[in-house]
Amino acid sequence: MYQARVASGTKTYKHNALYFVEMTDDQVREIDPGTGLYPFMVLASGQTSDLYAVYFTLRRDPSLANGGGKSVSKVGRKRKRRDVE
Repeated sequence: MYQARVASGTKTYKHNALYFVEMTDDQVREIDPGTGLYPFMVLASGQTSDLYAVYFTLRRDPSLANGGGKSVSKVGRKRKRRDVE
């Protein structure tokens, strides 16, 4: 549910800061099944990207910038294999 709201672009940090504060650690680390992206990536990639929300969510778990502790190339390879199957 959080992923869908983040992807919709209707929640902004300026107007809905509590929404982002109430996200659990698991929700911050959850990869969107449709896009394969973490919430901070979805927030950054939308037409109305909210940099305050990107900063806040990424700051909760900075290791996500490196693929959640995995190298980015490994994450990409896994996604490609999954798409082929």
